[in-house]
Formats: sequence, C-alpha cells, structure tokens
Amino acid sequence: MNRIVLAAALSAIATLPAVAGEGLMCSGADGVEFHLPLAGGTGLYPLGAEITVGDQVWTTDAQAKGATLITPAQSIGIDDRYYFDFADPNLEGIVARIRLFGATGGDEPAIGGTLAITERGAWAVTCDVG
Repeated sequence: MNRIVLAAALSAIATLPAVAGEGLMCSGADGVEFHLPLAGGTGLYPLGAEITVGDQVWTTDAQAKGATLITPAQSIGIDDRYYFDFADPNLEGIVARIRLFGATGGDEPAIGGTLAITERGAWAVTCDVG
C-alpha cells in the first residue's frame, strides 16, 4: 500500500503542468542542493536542473554566469526508484548522477538518495516534492 501512495505522489508530479516550482528540491551536507522541475505528461523528464555544491554550480540554464552547463541525458522511474543523469553539453560524458528512492509512512512520501558529480564527489540527499 505504501508503494502505491509514493507512486501516486511521484506520478502526480509527472502529470502536473510544467510550471516553475513543481518538482523535486533536494539537499545534503557540504552545501549540496539541487532543484529538478519536472515536465507534465507521460514519463519522468526534468525541464531543467540546478545543482549546487558549496560555491560551484551546474545548470541547464545556458544564461547562468559562472556555472557549468549540463544537459539532461536520461531519466527513468521504476517502482520506488528514480534515476536522473546529466551530461556535458556535447553528450560526451555523464557529469551528474542522481539516484533517488522513496517510501511512505503516512500522508507524505519520504524521498532520498545520492547525488554524484564526476571528479567532485558523492553526497546523500533528502528531497521534498513541491
């Protein structure tokens, strides 16, 4: 039953209209934060991403000054697991890997997992849906 509640919550994210502020907001130690606004409709597709580790930023926004540009490479949601990969702009290699897992224990799902940045490190994260 808990898997159904979590799946429903994440399915609701995937079917929401594409409006700023809807998606996953996650954080961890060492100033790690990322925001993934998600597209509505079928599938699990990030409209963009902004990942911050300390004073370093990776983003899909080509207009962002001082940030490293990334592009969505692949994403999938299976059962209670959610995977997002972001590549360099030429799609030559994966720069960031986000692996999330969910569970429910009441009205709100609990979502957490890891963020790994190539040649930078890996961190545990917890997430909110909003």
